[in-house]
Amino acid sequence: MDEKFSRRFKSFCNSLNALAEARQRDLSDSFVLSGTSAKFSITFDLAWKVMKDILVQYYAIIGFVAGSPREVLREAFKANLISDDTWMEMLKVRNELAHDYDGDIVRTYCNVIVEKYIDLFFDFESVVKKLFEFNKDFFTLENDSVRLELIDTYAGNDKELPYYWWNIISKSRNVNVGKISFRIGHNYHSYYNGNIGYEVDEEYRGNHYALLACRLMPDVARYYGMDKLYLTCDFDNVASYKTIEKLGARLIEEVQPPKDYVFYYEGMPKQRIYELKI
Repeated sequence: MDEKFSRRFKSFCNSLNALAEARQRDLSDSFVLSGTSAKFSITFDLAWKVMKDILVQYYAIIGFVAGSPREVLREAFKANLISDDTWMEMLKVRNELAHDYDGDIVRTYCNVIVEKYIDLFFDFESVVKKLFEFNKDFFTLENDSVRLELIDTYAGNDKELPYYWWNIISKSRNVNVGKISFRIGHNYHSYYNGNIGYEVDEEYRGNHYALLACRLMPDVARYYGMDKLYLTCDFDNVASYKTIEKLGARLIEEVQPPKDYVFYYEGMPKQRIYELKI
């Protein structure tokens, strides 16, 4: 995610913490009520804009008709960013508060804001942090045949998704036989780059190490709320596309990556694009 998103999410967290202070204040005080109303509205507006950032940059959802808060909330619910339709109620309250000139509306809603809506904001904050924090449980992964040992993580930017990068260790040989990476989420560029990248050292090829390592990736994907993975390779890389097909992935198309693809280079071969449902 880009720096703009990071700033907006930080502002949301700060605004939420300020709003939560209302729980320790006297809600019969008109000054406290006014501040609670303002902070609730600001926190709500930052929340739905953070949702839209994630939907566009992380889930590659770009088909918004108007990009309104209501539309964003519906898509956020589908993407499991939020799990409670109370958010539509919160939108209604936020809209009413915009016309609360004498403080009567905030008096009506102050208790539900403090007792319920703040918790939903914190739930959303936790979901976002989970999406963009690397899980130490994934630093080492293994099955009966291979063990993945973390080399590094990358936080991503406006074009590249965050990713894990591991060495592939053969358990029977106890040697490093290659590398594998997993990119979290989806965007325009990951369609051509895929969610999984792997390479096996030449002397160890033919032992299905890439396939065995790839089979560890769906659990990582599910943790981040992903229900599908894209896998890609050069159209004539037989070994690679056989590995992908053995995973059960479906070929979508063979395509020449566009020039605005982040890793495009002159003479780049066509790519086979596969989708793996998980």
